[in-house]
Amino acid sequence: MNSLQRLKNVVRKKIGRKKFVIASHSEPVIHYYEGNKMLSRPTTGGLVTALDPVMQACGGTWVAYAAGTADMDATRPDNTIGLPLNRPRYRLKRIPIPKKTLDAYLDHAANSSIWPWCHFAYVRPEFNDSDWHEYRKVNKLFADSILKTIGKKPAFVWIQDYQLALAARYIKEKRPDVVTAQFWHIPWPNVEIFRICPWGREILESLLHNDLLGFHIRYFANNFLDSVDQTLQARVDREESAIYYKNSRTQVKEFPISVDFRRIRNATRRITTEHMGQMRQKLGLTTEKIVLGIDRLDYSKGIPEKLRALDLFLENNPRWRGKMTLIQAASPSRTQVPAYIENAQKTESLVDEINYRWSIRSWKPIVYLTSFIPYPDVLTLYKMADACLVTPLHDSMNLVSKEYAAAKEDGDGTLILSRFTGAARELTSALSVNPYNIAETASAIKKALQMPLSERKEKMAKASREVQDHDVYTWAADFIQHIGKLESTVI
Repeated sequence: MNSLQRLKNVVRKKIGRKKFVIASHSEPVIHYYEGNKMLSRPTTGGLVTALDPVMQACGGTWVAYAAGTADMDATRPDNTIGLPLNRPRYRLKRIPIPKKTLDAYLDHAANSSIWPWCHFAYVRPEFNDSDWHEYRKVNKLFADSILKTIGKKPAFVWIQDYQLALAARYIKEKRPDVVTAQFWHIPWPNVEIFRICPWGREILESLLHNDLLGFHIRYFANNFLDSVDQTLQARVDREESAIYYKNSRTQVKEFPISVDFRRIRNATRRITTEHMGQMRQKLGLTTEKIVLGIDRLDYSKGIPEKLRALDLFLENNPRWRGKMTLIQAASPSRTQVPAYIENAQKTESLVDEINYRWSIRSWKPIVYLTSFIPYPDVLTLYKMADACLVTPLHDSMNLVSKEYAAAKEDGDGTLILSRFTGAARELTSALSVNPYNIAETASAIKKALQMPLSERKEKMAKASREVQDHDVYTWAADFIQHIGKLESTVI
């Protein structure tokens, strides 16, 4: 039985006729206007990449923020739309949020407070109570929308990520019989860092309204247990990895997220030499060897450190000048947040500086892409790339590394991977680097470009098997199956 069929069986057995609802801030598709014409495009990011194939397999309703300018015009009167657009398999229910509330909830409370608090990237979080008030308000909006969606029927609600840390509490206060679970897609800080958040106790108490709380790796789950143990009058059972608090029980467990291996592999096989030639021409590539970076333009992704490593590599290895190119795709992110503006400016300045220093005639070492890249083009870049440079300063998992392994159907490629990613615990055949150690990353680039074919294929085959054996359907099936096991213990 393949992993997709296993997921469908688990959903049928464990969810059955219950309402199945996923809630996240991000939506899988946005609608927008170009002139008077309404257009749509898929959104990007690890959460959407993981959840869309799950929803297509399971059906149900996905509740999310309406981010597109034409989103609400594209929906039915009940604010829903069927997805995928050409062959609907589930419903997307959109929630409009006023701009003033959105700025406080998202740019400030979520992305300037919780995000840097949870990521060890040396950006100081900012905590403002008025922003937190709006954060609560949006979480209540989501909870109310979910409750309206499920009506009086039995339901399983699967909440996603840090933007909705309070939603389970608001749902359970009105419907304690509803089974709620939450997957925290970002790291959980150690207890010393946890203590700096003035809203930490409220976040803990709200998350403990979930019957199951999932993290990517055991380390984050243990950090959460430590935070509860030193903050609340709760019983923390470390052997069971469970927390008993105010007559409720929350199971805390790790579920490493992944990608749709089969879909990526099949799509990559259809990419022809002609497609890759067109991409080379489009990007003005003149070199045979390509190193690829695909990241959001986020300070936690370590793009400036990556660029400095390339600079050092070119300085130390003059024979490679004019013979390799770094394609760095950096999709703009959170462009209203000061730390992100500063990071974007720093990154662009470094690209210009390095290209100016090392360019030779028509060759420049970095092709820097900041516009939206359609996913088929992303897969083409994966297939073309001799190496993929994934070097976040701190990342809960990182799905680019797994997508690259899934896409290398010829087995010829090398993954350079930060040891500060969750993926580093699974993709052990990758070249492991400390992204803060510029010299180590520069050496890894050289090793990747000079590695013998047999060694490249051996390492990539091992990474591909890991992703194939533990794909996104395995992740979802394990999570949902675990909820089924817990239902009898829900108090």
